[in-house]
Amino acid sequence: MSILDSILGRPASQTPAAPAPVPAAPVQQTPTEPVNPLDSYKAMLENANKPAESSDTPSFSLDGKVLDEVGSKLNFTQGINPDLLQKANSGDAAAMVVLMNTVAQNAYKAALQHNTALTDTHLNTRAEHEKKLVDGAVKSSLISNELASVPNANHPVVKQELVRIAQALAKENPDATPSQIKEEAVRYLNTVYSALNPKQQDTPGQTQTAGQVQDWEAFLNG
Repeated sequence: MSILDSILGRPASQTPAAPAPVPAAPVQQTPTEPVNPLDSYKAMLENANKPAESSDTPSFSLDGKVLDEVGSKLNFTQGINPDLLQKANSGDAAAMVVLMNTVAQNAYKAALQHNTALTDTHLNTRAEHEKKLVDGAVKSSLISNELASVPNANHPVVKQELVRIAQALAKENPDATPSQIKEEAVRYLNTVYSALNPKQQDTPGQTQTAGQVQDWEAFLNG
């Protein structure tokens, strides 16, 4: 209250109360779904189920359009003496014979050059293709040797499943070693088995890994 208000008997002005703070809205947390260990194998199975690509064996053939384009740019009279051309155009028979022979020589040279270049390109491409086939066969053999160390790997049920998974893993991971492919194939089977038998994970001493299984038919059938 000021002195003037006190003398005049005015009521003291009241300072308006500050508004009550608005409580913050509760932050809603989106529940996170547990990570499914099988999700890491989705890409592998998707690629494994894709249809096989057509044979990429290189063939020694040329596109007709390419031949037409290249042929239209060839000039077998290039480099011929202009005087010889003039004499041939004037009807000189001797000059025409020389001109025809020179054109044939130029055509022969061009044919040899093109044939050599095409053959060289084809052989290099074919060699790379054959190398890929050999490398793939060698890697498949090495993977089979690695899989043989898995218990009961010679059983038809086990062998078929291991080979199927190993092939899919090798396709998805071309740089992986045969040992890594084997380990991942066994890990895959363990993961699938655990997903099909979740209750056994809570029972100590009941869960078997793929490396411990003796009855694989029972293991794969859950």
